[in-house]
Amino acid sequence: MNADHRDSLVLLARRHAGIEAEHAAMTSRDRLGFQVRLTTSEGVRGARIAFLREVSSPAEPDAFLSRWLNRTASLSDAQAQTCSVPLRIES
Repeated sequence: MNADHRDSLVLLARRHAGIEAEHAAMTSRDRLGFQVRLTTSEGVRGARIAFLREVSSPAEPDAFLSRWLNRTASLSDAQAQTCSVPLRIES
């Protein structure tokens, strides 16, 4: 996920966590959401991004994330700012 979607994870951090990151890496994922480690100008931060609903199968988080990150990669920064995605951020 990290190697293929590096730029998309940075956009995700900007759009949904409100964090301007230079680098983002997914560190874990589960049926409820996933953790990202963000490198910012102020240091390293973490954020948890929760799915709006619990996923019901082991393959579902990967399939959802792959589709969403591929979609994010195809958007310009302006489009990504207005993109609505079924995720929420937990601090």
